[in-house]
Amino acid sequence: MMRNFVLIGLIVLMLAAALMLTSQQPTTAQPKPVNFRALLERLNTEGSRFTIQVAAPFIAGETLLSLPDTARQLSDIGDDYLCVSQPWNDGSRTYCTPYTNVVSISFIE
Repeated sequence: MMRNFVLIGLIVLMLAAALMLTSQQPTTAQPKPVNFRALLERLNTEGSRFTIQVAAPFIAGETLLSLPDTARQLSDIGDDYLCVSQPWNDGSRTYCTPYTNVVSISFIE
């Protein structure tokens, strides 16, 4: 009887060890985008809709900007900043923010 418990215990221990070994696959890093500028230029050229989340609002208190929309568009893409323009009186007004203010950029591929 005692031998059966020991045998069952060994089987359970071996199954647990095998499960732990197979579930710990090595992780590989996802390839990083070259830079924000390249990503924004690609999205802008393709005419893709995307959303930019910023830490500190730079347009009318908003932290989420969906571009392009009927009023706003990406107007300038620099090495370390982006600019968005929108209609303003008889012209347009441009707002810029550094990439350090960008929390995320999301889009559908």
